[in-house]
Amino acid sequence: MICADCDIAAEAEAMEHYLSKQTIKSIQLLVKFMQDHTECYNIFLEYVMNQEEKEEE
Repeated sequence: MICADCDIAAEAEAMEHYLSKQTIKSIQLLVKFMQDHTECYNIFLEYVMNQEEKEEE
C-alpha cells in the first residue's frame, strides 16, 4: 500500500515490537481509509512517484 521495497513480514513484526497499539490502530485506520477512498490513494501514489523522480535528479 505504501510502495515500500522491504520485507513486509519483517517490518510488520518490528512494528509490533516498537509501536504502541494506538499507533498501529491509527495506521490500520489510514489503510482502511485509503482502501475506501481509492481516489485519495491514487493521488498518494502519484505523489510518491513524483517524489522518487525528484530524488533521482
